[in-house]
Amino acid sequence: GAVGDLTWAASNGRKPLLVTGSGMRVAFPHFSRIQDVLAELERIVMRYLSGMLLLSTLWLTLIVVMCPGVVQLIYTSKWVPAVPALMLYAVSLSLDMMAWVVAVSLNGIGRLRTSTFMIVCRTLLNIPMAIFLVYRMPQATAFNGVAIAYLISSVIAVPLVLRGLGPGATTRILLGLRWLLLGPAVGIGLGLSASWLTAALPLLVHVFIAGLAGMAGFGIAVWMIAPPWWKQRLLARFAALRRLRSPLQPVNDPSP
Repeated sequence: GAVGDLTWAASNGRKPLLVTGSGMRVAFPHFSRIQDVLAELERIVMRYLSGMLLLSTLWLTLIVVMCPGVVQLIYTSKWVPAVPALMLYAVSLSLDMMAWVVAVSLNGIGRLRTSTFMIVCRTLLNIPMAIFLVYRMPQATAFNGVAIAYLISSVIAVPLVLRGLGPGATTRILLGLRWLLLGPAVGIGLGLSASWLTAALPLLVHVFIAGLAGMAGFGIAVWMIAPPWWKQRLLARFAALRRLRSPLQPVNDPSP
């Protein structure tokens, strides 16, 4: 039963990794072509990360705001005990995406030692910590120790792999992506407030309103604090779609 709960929580909490996998198949040759210019590589990595993390933080917002109600509606109350593990895996999702994107970039420029070192360290930390936490936690919720260990090892893995991009890259990338933190903070706050206010409504209506409020808060916050280059790039993409522009026609990219 515990294995089933963990498998369900991990697969649903990290569902957007399917998108990351598809993106990384395209990114590897992209990184390989610019391996001789580290400054350009870092800029491109930032572009990939901003898109991937936007998806993962939106997913986290929806999981936190809608998860308990959605689980009861779709999976029934039998799966409610696995909700904490689901949220822990959803928090780990952004860290997984960062580690994956940067590791692929390092593989693309031939720095396999750093990415391999990160994977080994993460595994050596994750498995013993998971075993320890499972045996130290109450039996009914002991399986959550596996999700907690996974989150802790993910936190440690990100700086390990970022250091492979060169001196100061960890600080530059993390500071450059800090604007993405406001979206989930506002979205979760607004969504949980709406959830509390609509608790007396039917479950389906309650979940829908909470999710809508969370998405609205997320979108408004991201748009208000996003850097100008990101807004211009997004508007340029929408303009291209409206005009049905050919995909072979170049689009001006205002990213720095």
